[in-house]
Amino acid sequence: MIEAVREEVGIEKVVLVGAGDTPHDLTHEDVIAAGEPVVPAEPEEDDPAVLMYTGGTTGLPKGVLLDQRAEMLNMYHVAMRWGLDEHFVYLHQTPMFHAASMGGILGIPASGGASTFVPLFEPKAVLDAIEMHRVTMTVMVPTMIGMLLSHPDFEPARLASLEVLTYGASPMPTPLLEQLLAMFPELGIYQGYGMTESSAVLTSLGPAEHRRGGDLLRSAGRPLPGVLITIQDPEGNSLPAGETGEVCARAGNFMTEYWKRPKETEAAFHGGWYHTGDAGYLDDEGYLFLVDRVKDMIVTGGENVYSAEVESAIASHSAVEQVAVIGVPDEKWGEAVLAVVVVRDGASVTEEELKAHCRELIAGYKVPKSIEFRDQALPLSGAMKVLKRDLRAPYWEGKERAVQ
Repeated sequence: MIEAVREEVGIEKVVLVGAGDTPHDLTHEDVIAAGEPVVPAEPEEDDPAVLMYTGGTTGLPKGVLLDQRAEMLNMYHVAMRWGLDEHFVYLHQTPMFHAASMGGILGIPASGGASTFVPLFEPKAVLDAIEMHRVTMTVMVPTMIGMLLSHPDFEPARLASLEVLTYGASPMPTPLLEQLLAMFPELGIYQGYGMTESSAVLTSLGPAEHRRGGDLLRSAGRPLPGVLITIQDPEGNSLPAGETGEVCARAGNFMTEYWKRPKETEAAFHGGWYHTGDAGYLDDEGYLFLVDRVKDMIVTGGENVYSAEVESAIASHSAVEQVAVIGVPDEKWGEAVLAVVVVRDGASVTEEELKAHCRELIAGYKVPKSIEFRDQALPLSGAMKVLKRDLRAPYWEGKERAVQ
């Protein structure tokens, strides 16, 4: 594919990493051999460091330009909160192009720790790597954790060396989190919340907070040092504790711009705050609770339904392997709640059984009007997040959706 477009898009060199017979100009080894082991000149704080692309789960990916200051501040925040030092053996298994990897990419080498890798997430390869290298720290998204714990080769003893597990990037189903806490009572579990635009992390929920349990397990934690969080209504007014609105943030580790998208950059920072596109609220102690992506909110009969809440209810059924909830066109209600479900191997459940299960946990108007069962896994982005835009597309073709 690259060979077919390289001349048109101006690709000058193609570098091959690993073995293969694909067309290329240089190998990775050629590039390494051409370099010299010297420390480069100290950059300016506002020098570009990386052009990283958003996940594109609700729309097309956008290029996010991050400078040296943003990346270094994020590294300092992570190092302070996670206590990075030379004893850590870190397993990289989130994609290297993903913001969730930046704490490991920069923080582990800077603190003297060791790094090991799996080329692509696969549960057996992860289990083997943790055992072989005595890995003490890693980052996973909830989908990856679920796949790991349900793999035939999984045994808790195989993760005996693991001291710190961080999750984030999408909501963790409560049953999965409770399973993890019960199975590994000594494991330090962190949640990190952030986005590509903030170089990665804005808030965290630490091990002690996870062990306290209760409502805190639904929280994304409190802001890291140097980060301010506010909840705003559509007019930009700050909302009091307990009221849901858009999560907005200020910090020194935000992007310079969306690459060649000045209008979208201006919109993202209007009013002097970065507008995350996430809906949530703060409690009286300053803990952030996320309820959904604003774009994933379903408006049915004038009522707002947050897909994450419905997904959590469905995921608590023992037969459910994966679930995604979307809004689909409905002549009467505007949008109707549709759940797309993948059932665990060897399990069975009917649409009516799942609806009855939901009625015990959430309000009646939030219960899915219909449930679509699939034999194949749900479509995932490179960052292992469900691509809801792909699930919605067939239903909304030729129609305009109010929640964009």
